[in-house]
Amino acid sequence: MKAERSISFNDTNVSPSEWVIFNVQETGYYRVNYDMANWKMIIKQLNEQNFKDIATINRAQLIDDSSNLAKAGKLNYTVAFDIMSYLVHEVEFLPWSVALEALEFFNKILIKTQSYDKFRVCMRSEYLSN
Repeated sequence: MKAERSISFNDTNVSPSEWVIFNVQETGYYRVNYDMANWKMIIKQLNEQNFKDIATINRAQLIDDSSNLAKAGKLNYTVAFDIMSYLVHEVEFLPWSVALEALEFFNKILIKTQSYDKFRVCMRSEYLSN
């Protein structure tokens, strides 16, 4: 079992109404799990017209971190899917590549469950309707 290490930031000069991203440009090899308020603000930002204010590599990192944290039971799967909801506007390869890998995993674990039909319908309506 891998050792887990956690660092919390409580005094950051960031307004509670501003999102923040750590591991900018993915300079470190670690996962970042934000508090739910920050996840929601990031999701909102990604679904805005100016989603590119978040760098491409960080958009990919957010998809990767949220999906892997969900797989590990550290984050609700809803957050991972909500992070990916902006992809209908994404034109860069890297975020799509990371998302497709995550979606392939979700497909494999859901295929033998009652949730699979919902997953398929969601994927079709979310990504194939445009």
